Amino acid sequence: MRQNPMLRNLALSLGLLLSYVLSLLAQEGTSDTAEVARWERAKRQLERWKLLRLLEEVKLDETTGQQFLLLYTIYSRRIDSTLRQIEEAANRLSAALQTPQASSERERALQDLLNRQQELLRLLRQRTEAVRSVLSEEQFARYVLFEHRFPREMERTLFQHRFKRRR
Repeated sequence: MRQNPMLRNLALSLGLLLSYVLSLLAQEGTSDTAEVARWERAKRQLERWKLLRLLEEVKLDETTGQQFLLLYTIYSRRIDSTLRQIEEAANRLSAALQTPQASSERERALQDLLNRQQELLRLLRQRTEAVRSVLSEEQFARYVLFEHRFPREMERTLFQHRFKRRR
């Protein structure tokens, strides 16, 4: 079976990008600021890699690809913002749990966290429906499978990378 050189080059590029991201994640930080900056840089690289993999998997033409990217990017930004809000709400809840007398604050923080989680689910559902409108049935099925499988693939890759480093 003959391989498409463009796909082979893309796969090699993605592999190198993943290696770079993993090396950034593996580096030990000298300060919290440096660690946060490295984490943000690695996160951006990982998001780009995910998007390239997604575009490859869904097999979009140029016009559909532009529409898809626009919708996907808009919702991804909203989702990232909501994830940051969830983290802040979780930190508030954690702080409220440290003070046993603050039951009203704990309840408020818990409800805020639950509301943010519901917002995240709503945005994920909206993004799925939005991209469905520009994809064919087959492309949409590929998109859904990719979104389902990608987190597990990344988890497995990171685990394998860390296991190899320990040897």
